[in-house]
Amino acid sequence: MGFLRQERATLEALIPGLDEALAAIPLLEMERRGNPSLAVFRNLGGPGLLIPAALGGRGASRGIGFTSRRALPREGSGSASRLGA
Repeated sequence: MGFLRQERATLEALIPGLDEALAAIPLLEMERRGNPSLAVFRNLGGPGLLIPAALGGRGASRGIGFTSRRALPREGSGSASRLGA
């Protein structure tokens, strides 16, 4: 199944290892407030995604940033973005 295939490929190119690290978190834990997903995102450099590379960020455009964002689960959103992995 190709659910979010392009978005996940974009995410992997921008923040290598993030999708795999998030997939390792059990779904029930991912649904809880305070789950480790935000820490994983921070540790892999996610907050600098849209910061220009000249300033130490990853330099992604807004469009690419939004495309990769679709592959990330959201707290309290249910596990729909993790299905079909």
